[in-house]
Amino acid sequence: MRKCFAVLLLTLPWIVVSGCGSDESRERVVIQKPGKTITVLANKNDLLVNKAAFSRMSRYPERIGLGWVDENTLLVAVNHAKDGAPVIGQYMIEMNLITGQEESLPSDSLNQVEAELSPDRKSVYYKVTEGINASATGYILNLERRIPVRVTEENAVFVKEGSWTDNGHVVYADLEGSIYKADGTGAIEKQLVPGEEGVKQVFQWNETFYYLKSGGQLTAVQENGSATELSDHVEEVIPSPDKTQAALIKSEASGGSSLVILSMDSRKERTIAKGQSFYSPAWSPDGSKLAFSVISNEIGQGGLFLAHGGATQQLVQLSSDVFTGYPIRFSPSGNQLLATKVIEEQQRNMTVTYVMTFTN
Repeated sequence: MRKCFAVLLLTLPWIVVSGCGSDESRERVVIQKPGKTITVLANKNDLLVNKAAFSRMSRYPERIGLGWVDENTLLVAVNHAKDGAPVIGQYMIEMNLITGQEESLPSDSLNQVEAELSPDRKSVYYKVTEGINASATGYILNLERRIPVRVTEENAVFVKEGSWTDNGHVVYADLEGSIYKADGTGAIEKQLVPGEEGVKQVFQWNETFYYLKSGGQLTAVQENGSATELSDHVEEVIPSPDKTQAALIKSEASGGSSLVILSMDSRKERTIAKGQSFYSPAWSPDGSKLAFSVISNEIGQGGLFLAHGGATQQLVQLSSDVFTGYPIRFSPSGNQLLATKVIEEQQRNMTVTYVMTFTN
């Protein structure tokens, strides 16, 4: 029997995040309150957040948040047009939240996309592509050595394909459905696990490989070829850090989607929310919380949410704004949350990254 989390919405205090200062200077306005410091910045498109959930919020225009290098350093992307090219690309930079210093990561490519930091946050796996829906080439970049290493064949994977299996290896399926493992030296090894065309979102736990088939079946496969279907109608799978559970975005027969937690041991599912569309589910480092954004036709059921696991099974609304298309990420301590939103400002679309510090 599937059970939804209790939603805590009606009694929460809210604050509209706005302030003074220009995007160019990124001037911050710090508001002191008893026991709290709240940082807000200028934005005519106000962000409505649950002020009981956060002690501080900072806003970074023209930046796309990708992940946390450490508690005070972000990996972000910046949009750019190279030599007046009509195609807008992205390049990655490290941004220090304390000093404001930014350092570009080396690359000769126009477009660095779909970056994922390794579990120890010392390397980043990313793809290079010339179009959003095009095939891509995968690279691993060690953040200390700063030398990109190609880990797939040229234009051999889908843009969103590949994940870290440990601190040194990534696993992915190529366009033909064959599964490979690669490391930061550029060594690429084809796995014996049978695949098929359309396989995507490959990840590994112990000796078992998991992937989505083209029909939406989440499948576990052993090297001997034995396969077990774990769930169906799956659009996206996000394993927890310890791989003992996974968040699934599933399509509903009646329309819309559901967000489900799957136990990898018992293979039981627990539905935590339903809506029209879900975006960027992200686990906290200890796997006890899940942040996600959802569009819903129901009043008060859309926005940015935090699901608490365990016996309480609470679902808290953090913001009524929906964050689509970009990663949501917890900091290494789990005390901060990173999310990026597209707003319209000065008659153009602009990305704004928010860093939210949870109230202790």
